[in-house]
Amino acid sequence: MVLTSKLLTELVGTFLFFTVIALAGPIGPLAPLAIGGALMAMVYMGGHVSGAHYNPAVSLAVFLRRKIGVTELLSYWAVQLVAAALAFSFGYLVSGKSGGIHPGAHVYWLSAMAIEAAFTMALATVVLNVAATEQTRGNSFYGLAIGIVIAMAVFALVPKQPAEHKDQSSPLSQMAEVFRLALSRPMRGIIALALVSLASTLVIRGVWGGPWLMDVKGLSRIQAGNQLGLFTLSMIIAPVCTGILDRRFGHPRLILATGHLLGALCIALVALGGPDGLLSRLFQVEVMPPQFDSALFVVMGFVVSTHTLLFAMTTQLMGPAMAGRGLAATNLSLFLGTALLQSVTGVVATLYGLPDVMMFVAAALATGALTFIIYTKPALK
Repeated sequence: MVLTSKLLTELVGTFLFFTVIALAGPIGPLAPLAIGGALMAMVYMGGHVSGAHYNPAVSLAVFLRRKIGVTELLSYWAVQLVAAALAFSFGYLVSGKSGGIHPGAHVYWLSAMAIEAAFTMALATVVLNVAATEQTRGNSFYGLAIGIVIAMAVFALVPKQPAEHKDQSSPLSQMAEVFRLALSRPMRGIIALALVSLASTLVIRGVWGGPWLMDVKGLSRIQAGNQLGLFTLSMIIAPVCTGILDRRFGHPRLILATGHLLGALCIALVALGGPDGLLSRLFQVEVMPPQFDSALFVVMGFVVSTHTLLFAMTTQLMGPAMAGRGLAATNLSLFLGTALLQSVTGVVATLYGLPDVMMFVAAALATGALTFIIYTKPALK
């Protein structure tokens, strides 16, 4: 795998993971689940490309295991630091607050450093033993194991923030409240879009885009990686442009609905340009050229990666009292949808083939967008 593809994957994965951390504060006690779930999804997205380090300490551990060289180590570090800075800058742009998780009051720096060292070693040890050894090669639980470590660390170590009205309910009852809220009529449109939005880009970029370009369009692994690199760049640029656009002009509902329907159209056109597809027959070619797919992937990555506006819409819809639980429901839906779509498209690929996978993703994206349009109120423009 070429270094460029690895670095782009690290950039996207680190950016999305740290964006969740930057925005997780209002979620309250359920923040560890959102953060651990985000890391799990990103590990499954990029593990087969870059190793899904997303952390300088993990890259160092993998280097010491002699799985990467000095050049890769330094390149990974640079990309991870840039992505983290971009993530927290983006979190500030969309929320107006400097997010993240901070040490508790009256915590000595030596204590904080000791705790950081202990759980960093735990994370590195888990990564090395589930994702960097021959004995566990090819397992399907590596992402879950790594995500659980982070969730465990946040649950155990992040101090509970004081609240104006202390909530005495248990984490289990709060989780039940989040699921109830997700199923309520006001949130159905947002949740429907959240389930397919991030999922569609990650499933195409991280799972099926490569096989499509190599097996269907005949590109080499390096050529396919370069094509998908442009897709990755569009996914990085889109959230920043979306935040600026929303602050300047507003209308997040219109941006989200239009973008996701256009994204569904792009993926449908990719499928129709495959073997025996409508576009291929129309232009009398065996398959449409790979540049056609690359352009559509870039457009799809850009217009669908507007899903970060869902957080602002959730806050506006729920109000200050319920914003935390609403954000938790939206956050969990983003990563639950990724896991579900990855599993379902695997079955579709086995039974029907790659063109039907692309069409299935397009249909899921269109269904989510139409449900969003139906259930969201015009007042949320």
